Amino acid sequence: MTIGLTTLVTLVMLAASACAPPTDDTALRSGRLAGNSTGFQREILADGIVTRAEYERAIAATIACMQQQGLAVTGPLEINAGRFLGYVVGLGPDEGPGGAPSDTFESVQTLCEATYLDGIAAAWIVQQQPTGSEAEAVRIDYVECLRERGLDIDSNASIDSFESDPTFVADRRARPCIEQYSTNVFLFSQD
Repeated sequence: MTIGLTTLVTLVMLAASACAPPTDDTALRSGRLAGNSTGFQREILADGIVTRAEYERAIAATIACMQQQGLAVTGPLEINAGRFLGYVVGLGPDEGPGGAPSDTFESVQTLCEATYLDGIAAAWIVQQQPTGSEAEAVRIDYVECLRERGLDIDSNASIDSFESDPTFVADRRARPCIEQYSTNVFLFSQD
């Protein structure tokens, strides 16, 4: 997916597959987040698990909140082969959507995300990270994909080592692999 440079994009991680049972650490973190969240989020986080349906509900509520405040929001949009969803708010060079000053736009966005999404998104991201042998299998497949596309990636390289390299992200050959395997979200300008 490509997005123009004049567009401000807010990305919210939302995996397309059903939520796997969380580890104790995930439940602990989610439970901790519940105590620091608004009523809407506290209800969802109360059991320490965020399901796909709950996350979709949170992103829909966030989008609706911003739209009710006059912002032009499009979404949810699928990113990274549908594993994640985000939303887009178009901006001009000097103002926010609908002619609102950029600082007003940002404060509305921040308020809506804090009310409906921030804690839920944090818990969901933790729940979606591969661990142990699953993480190693993803790393191996990711590296193989990149090498098949002609990138010089060491077979023992960590995902962080190549994803943090700006030349890697800029290399168009890497994009199909990023889309398939990354648990991060990268945006590519139209070119």
